[in-house]
Amino acid sequence: MIIIFTIKYDISTSNVIQWLRYFNQEVIRINGDDDIFKLELIKDEEILFRNTITNKIYNLLEAKSCWWRRNGISRSTFTNHQKENLIYNNHNLSSFIKGEGNILIEETEHLKEYIYLKVYERCKINIGKPLFNLNKLIVLDIAKENGLKVPKYKIITNTKQLDNFESISKAISNGIYKMKLFKLFPIIK
Repeated sequence: MIIIFTIKYDISTSNVIQWLRYFNQEVIRINGDDDIFKLELIKDEEILFRNTITNKIYNLLEAKSCWWRRNGISRSTFTNHQKENLIYNNHNLSSFIKGEGNILIEETEHLKEYIYLKVYERCKINIGKPLFNLNKLIVLDIAKENGLKVPKYKIITNTKQLDNFESISKAISNGIYKMKLFKLFPIIK
């Protein structure tokens, strides 16, 4: 089983999953911006997530590899709580989950960190690392260290540094997909 932590409309993730499924790999895609996977239970050697569509339960600790593409676990992964009041045994506990000192946010962040750490430690193959955004510069360095050919690159601070260097401009952080630009600005072609 391969886990990919990502977001719902990430095209690169979708393309990779198509290839993995072509090679008969079981892939679990956990998106940080939908409610398809929910935490079911954590115990001993199990971190169980339920697919709310198929109702199938997966033990994330059984994954052989993981791609830490985007932040795939959101607060809604752990709870169905929205903004309504939290009542338990006739006691209003809403102050614990609203406003400053929101315990729910703090607890879910720590729970997410724990799950990421356990999955990361257990997987034999990890692409990226949990808790950190993917950094293209670090990825280039890792690729080079592992014998892959990478393009020469420069990070410049002004146009005078361009000299005779053939250049393609690319964001270090997450870029914008052309498809999204067309949706936002239909005039651009």
